Amino acid sequence: MSNERVSRRRALAVLGVGCAAATGAAAASLRVVVAPLEHGPKGPRWIQVGHVTDFPEGAPRRVRLVADSREGFVTRKAEVLGQVYLQRKGDQVTALSATCPHLGCTVEIASDGGQFFCPCHSSFFAFDGSIPPGKPNKARRGMDPLAVRVLPDKTVEVELVRYQLGKATREAIG
Repeated sequence: MSNERVSRRRALAVLGVGCAAATGAAAASLRVVVAPLEHGPKGPRWIQVGHVTDFPEGAPRRVRLVADSREGFVTRKAEVLGQVYLQRKGDQVTALSATCPHLGCTVEIASDGGQFFCPCHSSFFAFDGSIPPGKPNKARRGMDPLAVRVLPDKTVEVELVRYQLGKATREAIG
């Protein structure tokens, strides 16, 4: 009987040590899996789009936002991350996301050249991104403005931000 108790105690001790070792190994494995996700871009993501003189005065110009992107263990070089319309007045540059806030289609310049047009649902936007009165529009808000900075050497950068689609308010999602 006493031998049976000792072997039970020993079995429980071995089981306890085994569980502790398995827990430690699982924690280490989880850390290896999660680590790349923690080292993604933090804070604002500024993407260089050109020089101030690359953009004609007053007329919107569509530009692709191209940069390296990282998801977990994968880094993609020179990936198109979005498109924006840039407009220049002197050295001042403004940007509007070319993604329609309704369903995410790419907004075009209308054939009359005086406004933006979404071909997916026939909606119009003024060049300042607002919804013009009297025009049909299924979007619940105007086009999304993006932050722009002009560096001392006149290089233009745009902050990449994506917003929730289909909502009346701007809610950044990354």
